[in-house]
Amino acid sequence: SERLGAVVEGVDARHVDAAGVAKLLDAVRAHGVVVLEGQNLSRAEQVAFTEALGDVVVLPPSFEGKDPEPRGAASGDGVAAAAPPWAR
Repeated sequence: SERLGAVVEGVDARHVDAAGVAKLLDAVRAHGVVVLEGQNLSRAEQVAFTEALGDVVVLPPSFEGKDPEPRGAASGDGVAAAAPPWAR
């Protein structure tokens, strides 16, 4: 049976070259969802990675400051699970 999504291991999103970006985009087209395991990106690194994948969509000002922060990151437990504001 077909499954939705793929997990990619061993990729550092901070250092993906053009060939790596092409492979990731191919994986997204093939699987719909791609999870890169083991990433701990700053906001700037996340934006840079997103820019490498294509056009960045800038949210309207009404979204400013309302994006989910990783839970657990401040405690240093290495857990970075994003939660919607109503789940905090």
